[in-house]
Amino acid sequence: MFIVKWRSKGKVWTLLNEPTEYELVSSTPYFAEQIRRYGEFFSHTLLSYRYGTVENHLEAVEIRPEDIDFITYDHLHTQDVRRWIGTTKPRADISPDRPVQAYFPKAKLIVQRKEWDILPRLHPLQRIWYQPEKFTDIPEERLLMIDGDVLLGPGVALMWTPGHTQGNHSLVVNTDSAPGFPAKMA
Repeated sequence: MFIVKWRSKGKVWTLLNEPTEYELVSSTPYFAEQIRRYGEFFSHTLLSYRYGTVENHLEAVEIRPEDIDFITYDHLHTQDVRRWIGTTKPRADISPDRPVQAYFPKAKLIVQRKEWDILPRLHPLQRIWYQPEKFTDIPEERLLMIDGDVLLGPGVALMWTPGHTQGNHSLVVNTDSAPGFPAKMA
């Protein structure tokens, strides 16, 4: 996970890039099969490693949940954002009695429209990497759909980088400590 802050329009903005929800990622068909085949211990110690939780890392750098303005992932393989941005309806697996309450009360999920639009129509070879059912009942007002490259603020951009998935994008950060890079995007 990367934390990126910038100042624009008299406000400090905060973006979380790749705040993976470790526990919920395990439901991705590929990982669920690895856990079934090799067991929890092997799968969570040799195939992957847990470095801590998003919540603990943010607490360590004194960032509160309400400080987060945006969340993004380069693509949606394995992701489940329900705990981060909430749901409009109860979800049997994590909140059966009421809608999921957003951990980040103000954050919007920034996602390429091409990435979002493929969720209901995944190619068979992509199905093992996505959890499309986890993106139903996401509040529309918590989504910020983008099409292509977007300048978020001074020195912070998302560049559409299709290939791995059609909606893949990459975080680009330009700082004063990186001389030689352009300060503006065309």
